[in-house]
Amino acid sequence: MRYSKKRKNDLTGKIRKCAGGFIVAGVVVYAVLNSGSFSDDGPSDEPETAAFPPVISTESGEDITEEAGDQVAEDDQDTEDDSSTTEKEAVATVPVTPPAPLPEPVKLSPEAKLADCLTASGARLYGAEWCHHCQTQKAAFGDAVGRVNYIECADKSAANGQATACRDARIASYPTWIFGDGSRVTGNRPMWELARNSGCEWEG
Repeated sequence: MRYSKKRKNDLTGKIRKCAGGFIVAGVVVYAVLNSGSFSDDGPSDEPETAAFPPVISTESGEDITEEAGDQVAEDDQDTEDDSSTTEKEAVATVPVTPPAPLPEPVKLSPEAKLADCLTASGARLYGAEWCHHCQTQKAAFGDAVGRVNYIECADKSAANGQATACRDARIASYPTWIFGDGSRVTGNRPMWELARNSGCEWEG
């Protein structure tokens, strides 16, 4: 079969185009095979996914990576350690005030002890301000006379000048001691006798 020169040129151009297309297709196939998109068993239908680091949630509601979470935990631990150290240092720097010494017990005099015992036993001393023996009896107790249960009988406002309490107790002379058991003595009495009559002790 004979072709004209023009026909030959057209066929030659088409052949070249086809050859070029085959070359391009071969390059593409070679590139795909070497890119790993296909396995030995053929192309994979599974979609490719990006490899992201594990994500954890914090107490504040934030999502952070596991590596960042480890760093946050380390920072929190460091903060707690620093706070604990600061508290220990603060406690260590607080000055300690020693307790105040206890006061020494008051040492009572023998007169004070006897006066307290007489009053506790129910003993009463009846006297009058104008009575000399009454003043002597009271003076025997010294500063502890205020501990004695003393009843003043002188009362100028009363009909016979005697207080009602003394009149009810039938006091006829001064001084008069009436003890807890109802017994009585008159006149200025020594301390040991008052102790004996009231069941107390005299240490003078």
